[in-house]
Amino acid sequence: KLVEIERKTELRFPAKFSESKLTYPGRKQVLRSADASDTLSSDLIALENEAAECAPAARPLLRPVMREGKRLAIVPRGKEALAEARERCARELRSLPPALLSLGPAEPYPVRYSAKLEDLLMQASQRLGIEPREVSRARGHV
Repeated sequence: KLVEIERKTELRFPAKFSESKLTYPGRKQVLRSADASDTLSSDLIALENEAAECAPAARPLLRPVMREGKRLAIVPRGKEALAEARERCARELRSLPPALLSLGPAEPYPVRYSAKLEDLLMQASQRLGIEPREVSRARGHV
């Protein structure tokens, strides 16, 4: 997705505010936190450049796979890629809270956005003339 546009020396941050989908602007990182027993406890979506300060003990989930239109050499391919994906999936499933593994209803897994990312969203909405209540509606809040 297009999250940043550079024109000459100015950075612009596009965002989407439809009722069915809200797209936060800016380059992001997802930080996953776990408790002392390595059970996942929450995710934080933050701007890429603030990630380390937001949740220093959390594990970053996103990594670059392309740069300047070229695939990075660190991206696994073929059987190695499949084996790595299987192991990562199994590891993440073992780390889920037990309630999320049951077939019955469970509380949603906590995912939140950083204050700086929320601020950037509000700046984008103001630039586009979108009212705060419209932003809340796009988020799924009444």
